[in-house]
Amino acid sequence: MMSYLYCCQQENIRVISYSDTAEAVLQVNEDGSGLITLVTLKPKVVIEANSNQSLAHELHFKAHDLCFIANSCKFPIQFEISIALD
Repeated sequence: MMSYLYCCQQENIRVISYSDTAEAVLQVNEDGSGLITLVTLKPKVVIEANSNQSLAHELHFKAHDLCFIANSCKFPIQFEISIALD
């Protein structure tokens, strides 16, 4: 979220609200160990009415590239993005 808000600020997109839920796929091995194999983030963003909705959508991918947490993960992260205008 912080990387996304930073990217929006750089592009003069005013974020009114931001919420996110995440789902993960856990692989459990026969020996009881496990690992996460996939995460899906589902951000719901409301931006100011005169903002560029398409750019706001694309900035999620730029933010993902900047995010130190995402860059530390060993599994794919995918998005189901919702952008609304206020």
